[in-house]
Amino acid sequence: MTASLYFGRCVVLATSVGLLCACSKGEKKRVDKSGGGDGTAQTQPVEVQPPPGPKGVVAGSVAFTGSVEMPLLQRGSDPICAKTEKRAETILVNSNQTLRNVVVRVKPKTVPAWRPAKTIRVDQLECMYQPRVQAAVAGQRLVIGNGDQTAHNVHLRTVEMGKRQGIETLWNRQQPKNMKPIESTVDDVPVIKLKCDQHGWMSGYIVVSDNGYYTVTGDTGSFELEVPTGEITIQAWHEFYGLKEKTVTVAEGARVDLAFAFDHDRDNPTGGN
Repeated sequence: MTASLYFGRCVVLATSVGLLCACSKGEKKRVDKSGGGDGTAQTQPVEVQPPPGPKGVVAGSVAFTGSVEMPLLQRGSDPICAKTEKRAETILVNSNQTLRNVVVRVKPKTVPAWRPAKTIRVDQLECMYQPRVQAAVAGQRLVIGNGDQTAHNVHLRTVEMGKRQGIETLWNRQQPKNMKPIESTVDDVPVIKLKCDQHGWMSGYIVVSDNGYYTVTGDTGSFELEVPTGEITIQAWHEFYGLKEKTVTVAEGARVDLAFAFDHDRDNPTGGN
């Protein structure tokens, strides 16, 4: 079965001085502490290393069954974007029948919280968010760049876990070409969805945790996590198919094999439409 997905078009407000994107009336007021971005104070753990203690490894892959063909994106509204042909990236299936862009993580609030020092970077290249999917811990530094010779706007919304649509604006900022990156911090919400209101096909996601035991599957669909020992719940999240979780027992120095699987018909939230 072929997935039939809808990609909305954006609305651009033209003024005599340029293109402006209207922010949501419900936009939260942020405290700017980054010298150019939209920062917000966070009450999160400050540890930048995993808590001490015995560790083991959970590793495996995310299998996929079904037939999916992503449609070509209609990008002719912007001559810069139109130079490069792109397909939708909502569902990316690897040649070995595994699924790309699946966040695999230790379930929040089940292990001691900690926050990596790594900066979360999102780039806008060829009028797409790259990478499309990431994981992070609330409070991590967030940098969003524009590498295109056209204007974007960066509109961040909250998304509930297991849902697909944004429900509340976090912040919304214009980013013309050659503008310096926007700097902010990762908000303490379940999922952050990035949208460009000027290019309606552009979407990206940041899945937010309270610990740094996370990874994202790539072109082999595999994952490997070093985790604390004991009973550990592992979650696998995909932007279209949703959330699954399994609990395993991890011994010190041991490796636990774990397999996740998504099926297009069984896990399709639209019922195949």
